[in-house]
Amino acid sequence: AYYQEVGRAGRDGLPADTLTLYGLDDIRLRRRQIDATDLPPDLQVVPEESSTPSLALPEEGVDLPSLVAQIEKEMITRALQRTDNNKGAAARLLGLKRTTLVEKLKRF
Repeated sequence: AYYQEVGRAGRDGLPADTLTLYGLDDIRLRRRQIDATDLPPDLQVVPEESSTPSLALPEEGVDLPSLVAQIEKEMITRALQRTDNNKGAAARLLGLKRTTLVEKLKRF
């Protein structure tokens, strides 16, 4: 039935659309491909306010290791959200190896 359904699309010469979702990876991929601006306003996701502090350097200075850790955690969280918690895909977005991302997650 899987191949048969796909094979029928457009046989009558008219334009046809088909969407074949074979597994969860297909569904995740399609979700990432949908442009949010194509959705009706009530379905569009409003981005959350960033918890990343301002990058202005205060007079009293900053705790740089803490600031870097906070930014790193925020970016990892965003990458995981964007990829539906797919660690391999999130690692690629961040330019990391999957094993490095997994180690960083253990520290959070």
